[in-house]
Amino acid sequence: MPQFCPQCGHKLEFSDAKFCPDCGRSLTPIESETIETELKEVSKSNEVQKIPKFNIHEAGRKLEQNIELLFQSQGYQTERNKRIRGKSGTLNEIDIIAIRDRDRVAIECKNYSNLVGIEKIRDFLFKLEDLENEWRGVFIAYSDFTEDAEQLAESERVEMWGHDEITEKIAAFYVGRYSVKGEKIELDPALELNIDYEKASVLYLHNKEKVTIQKASLFFHPYYKIHFHLRDQVQDPNRKMHIIDNKGIIVVDALSGKVLNKELIIEEGIDGLIQSIKQIASQKERKRNRRLNVLFKEIKEHNSRNYSITVTENYIVNKLQPEIILREAQNLAVDYIISRGTREISYVKRRRDYDETMYMKYIPKKSSINIIRKEILLVPRWEIYFSSLGTIFTRELLGCSGTILEDTMAYCPRHVKLGMLSQRKKTIAVCESCGRAFCEDHIDMCPTCQKWLCEEHGVKCSSCGIQFCTTDIQKICQICGIPTCHNCLNACPICGKEYGSNHTNVCEKCGAKVCPECTVSKGILLKTKYCKKCIST
Repeated sequence: MPQFCPQCGHKLEFSDAKFCPDCGRSLTPIESETIETELKEVSKSNEVQKIPKFNIHEAGRKLEQNIELLFQSQGYQTERNKRIRGKSGTLNEIDIIAIRDRDRVAIECKNYSNLVGIEKIRDFLFKLEDLENEWRGVFIAYSDFTEDAEQLAESERVEMWGHDEITEKIAAFYVGRYSVKGEKIELDPALELNIDYEKASVLYLHNKEKVTIQKASLFFHPYYKIHFHLRDQVQDPNRKMHIIDNKGIIVVDALSGKVLNKELIIEEGIDGLIQSIKQIASQKERKRNRRLNVLFKEIKEHNSRNYSITVTENYIVNKLQPEIILREAQNLAVDYIISRGTREISYVKRRRDYDETMYMKYIPKKSSINIIRKEILLVPRWEIYFSSLGTIFTRELLGCSGTILEDTMAYCPRHVKLGMLSQRKKTIAVCESCGRAFCEDHIDMCPTCQKWLCEEHGVKCSSCGIQFCTTDIQKICQICGIPTCHNCLNACPICGKEYGSNHTNVCEKCGAKVCPECTVSKGILLKTKYCKKCIST
């Protein structure tokens, strides 16, 4: 029997459980053929809702409906278009809310034609802040995110679902099948799984024992890798022959048919200025589509092979099947080469008094595109959910190279990098009061009880500045009214007041250490301090 539920990934407390306590999934072994053909059902308001037939092309149009069903399948109670009054008194409209036990999720869904920018993430963060900290955010964008939007969301612990992740999760929900413990999975072919479960879930925190793994999944996402050679020649009106010669790789998502390539094709022999413009545009595209470019690089730079893995009890595995056939993927690749290879070719038209630069449009012909090789491969991707005192963190990384796609625990939320404005700092520990992770500037360990606490839940001594937990620093300085640790607390020998050592004055005559109220200063420029006893005598 698996340690985690094969349907929703919930950790199972009892080895003899027959059903998952979260989603109700039967935990008895089921034959593979039966699982693949079984009808998925979700329960809401004591009614069973049947899932319609899966169509990946409908995923974007019915985005909110599909996302709601995904969360319902994991045992969440959901509502769409919910209006919640925040701390400010404002009614905040949330696309979907999902609640399961202590986990309260606010979900924003955007099915835009353009990338979701940082301003949309900021708007969502304002809502979350108004809803108080018990809500965690999930931002879902079928068109993907800009790089600065990704960085802001990651630093603020907002989970992001981009295009490939959405199609992956929806496909897994409708037609996928989670593996069970001890099952052997044939991968033919796939990129090498170099990052195992232990490496994928490792934590570099001082108090990592305060963090538990709530759910761990390993997805094998199918892609087509198509090698092409574009060779053509075109003659301009001056009878000059322009040679087009370009080799490359096109990567097509086998679930959605999306082309991962974002670089513009740079042909040989084109005008220098036009080439520079295309290269600049290419760099801009790469910056705006970090996730897709990381995936493209992963597939382009690594070779696949046939191998098998056996599932352990620590995580669940989903091997997804292609929804796009090879012929359709090849046609998409050819269309992409034609659209990105279309350009203006410059030539000089000689006139009586001057020469004029003219342009002619070149469109690659299908007959000029040679598909050298085409293959389908599976790309392993880890998805891990961590929990610290009810605070949920997410981590995504590629199983071949170990490249991090998302890690909401890695960077301190107090340092948000937006372009070149500031630098993100890595976290060192989680607060043992609120569960959030912070860098060395915003979290300290109480020297008495050894607890790590953030600035909001720790108390700094007014004298030494060392941070303590609230139970280990209960004395208040009677001079400034700020908490003071026992090491810095002094008692005035004259009035008996307890105060912080930073307020201590030393009598120049008797050397007594007294509080400011029992101190008398004499002199105009160079003032000398005496205690009240020495002044009176």
